[in-house]
Amino acid sequence: MRSRFVQMLVPTAVVLAVLVAFRHVNAQTKPPVPAAELQEPAKKAATEIYGGRFRQAKTVAEKTALATEMIEAATKVQGGSPDQYVLLKIAADIAATAGDAPTALQAVEKMAERFDVPGPKLTAETLLEAAGNATMTSQHKAVVEAALKIADAVANAEEYKLALDLCESAKSSAQKARQYPLAKELAVKIEDFQKRQRAFQEYQAAWALMQDDPAEPAANLTAGRYQCFVKGDWVWGVPMLALGSDKALKNAALMELRKANSADQQAAIGDAWWDAAETRQGEERDMLRLRAGFWYRQAEPKLAGGLAGIKIKQRLAEVEKLGREIPTAPNEPTASSEHTAPSKPVKPRTTDPRSQPFAEAVLLMTFEPDTITSKDGKVQVADLSGGGNDGTVEDATPIPLGRAGGALQFGGTGSVLLPTLGNHLTSDLKQFSLALWVWQADIDGNAMIFDAGAWGSSGITLYRNNGGFRFMLPGGMARGDCLFPRCQARTWYHLVCVWTGAEMGLYVNGQLAARVPGEGPALSAEAASKYPARLGTLASGRDKQLYFRGIIDEVAVFRRALSEQEIQALLQLGVQGQPLIKAARTRSGR
Repeated sequence: MRSRFVQMLVPTAVVLAVLVAFRHVNAQTKPPVPAAELQEPAKKAATEIYGGRFRQAKTVAEKTALATEMIEAATKVQGGSPDQYVLLKIAADIAATAGDAPTALQAVEKMAERFDVPGPKLTAETLLEAAGNATMTSQHKAVVEAALKIADAVANAEEYKLALDLCESAKSSAQKARQYPLAKELAVKIEDFQKRQRAFQEYQAAWALMQDDPAEPAANLTAGRYQCFVKGDWVWGVPMLALGSDKALKNAALMELRKANSADQQAAIGDAWWDAAETRQGEERDMLRLRAGFWYRQAEPKLAGGLAGIKIKQRLAEVEKLGREIPTAPNEPTASSEHTAPSKPVKPRTTDPRSQPFAEAVLLMTFEPDTITSKDGKVQVADLSGGGNDGTVEDATPIPLGRAGGALQFGGTGSVLLPTLGNHLTSDLKQFSLALWVWQADIDGNAMIFDAGAWGSSGITLYRNNGGFRFMLPGGMARGDCLFPRCQARTWYHLVCVWTGAEMGLYVNGQLAARVPGEGPALSAEAASKYPARLGTLASGRDKQLYFRGIIDEVAVFRRALSEQEIQALLQLGVQGQPLIKAARTRSGR
């Protein structure tokens, strides 16, 4: 029969529920928790060295002394080794079973410094163990003080049940220690966390709906309110509010997404958020006023001295009464996220031109938040290929939930102008590939997905054609085209158009759907200049009946023919929710 000490050597399972995709990676890489089989020799050695001492330790003081000695020993062994992890884990368990929260948390702190563990979650679990074993007033008080310091971090990690369990246990300890003011403070936290937990559950339900319909208004409103008002993540939440069903929030969010290039525009965005706040109460009203203050702070220096400046100053004074810090830079990162400020130019993250599958890419667009900026009064989307083919977004809306992170929603009047892309597709073009993801709101009639040159005569075109997808090269019907006859609305499709120089191919979700002979020519210089490439409508932009309604994501254009293996690789990136070039967020949202 295994001794109690040996049983304590088995690490408690730590399960971190990952509910929303991508937060930024810690710049300091830490070693992972050693695998179970690597811990076994360390457990055996620890049993031989400390087992006798543990069996003899009867009092809290004796157990604390043993745990402290093991923490000290852990600092002297090889950093990041199984020996170090096992010593710290045993020390934390011994102290927690003795009800000694400070010593147990000292061991946890050193574990978090040296290993890739979820610090707040592990701290909370250790505190719960210590609270359950506390017997003295001083121990209960220590639990309460530690819980008050860590509870918000646990809730911010969306571990709401754990945060509530911790606060309930700490509240009981506060009452036992006769720390009644602290018990009252914990009761307030419990009420707040219960509200946040309900909001999170509503967010999860909304997120599930958005998997089938990324632009569903009610779901986007629920998700956007959670991100902005509960999490304080406006970069992630504003695009959702812009798609939502609340008119005031939608108006303010759309103004923010269109960017601000002057102090007057910044003040106008602040006014929109302030006006929305006037119809709300409680925390939502406060958060909206803080967002208004965020934009007023940008505008204030340039509007000082006029009536607009006086109004802004008065409103900022009102915001300051909330007792919360107003961010000083556009889209300043929150505690749980990191983003590039939209007022700063995006430096394209170029790929190695020798690497596959991006060799000879002349356009890579992921539509992640940090690739969409404002320049000269226009919304720009960055080309990450290094080709310099940035696009201008015209009446299309960035949304957070595409096939892989951010995407663009086209409502039937918008497009993305790619003014220089056609220059890469002219007479010296020997091969060509276009890859992208599309989600269509409807499938009736014709709608342009990609067009460069003049559709049907001198253009390179991918469009929806009466319920199917069609790929055409210059010469149109007279020289043949690739047709996939049947598609569905409200369904994601990965489309790849390939021209080898001798034949054309259309791949749908990784499968070859059509192949026909297709020998040049490519675009003429005149067509490339007169009709620059566009996403979402004709290159000429003239026929309103041909505007696309739906979502486009992960666009890539190449001056070569992709192989079937490369097409599968691109497909799998999207299936896994990974952008072409990995960005700060993924489809799951964290």
